[in-house]
Amino acid sequence: MNSIQPQDTSQQKVKVFIYRVTAQIKTSTLSVGTLALRVYQTSNSNVTTLIAEENYANISVSVLGIGVNVSPPTRSVTTLVQMAAGERISFGAYSAVALNLLGSNGGVNSFCTIEQVR
Repeated sequence: MNSIQPQDTSQQKVKVFIYRVTAQIKTSTLSVGTLALRVYQTSNSNVTTLIAEENYANISVSVLGIGVNVSPPTRSVTTLVQMAAGERISFGAYSAVALNLLGSNGGVNSFCTIEQVR
């Protein structure tokens, strides 16, 4: 008599993929202080991890309609991330003061892309 053994699910492989994540923000208003762009990965167990960040002081002034940037108003990140089905990517911008991402160009310089590499 043959017996049927239960299948061992602990050794089943979870299919993972590699993604290239790119994001950029460009501000257009008076902004003084820290400006950061962050990318987070949230696992299936709802643990959120910071996976990429560009963060430094931003000083920009507008005098009589003429903007003078002491530091670039653009923050961008690119990273590769390994993800399994159900995991999530999220983006965040941080500024110590008010932030306007739209500006006069309708926000075309602020974007994100996620592409599967493998």
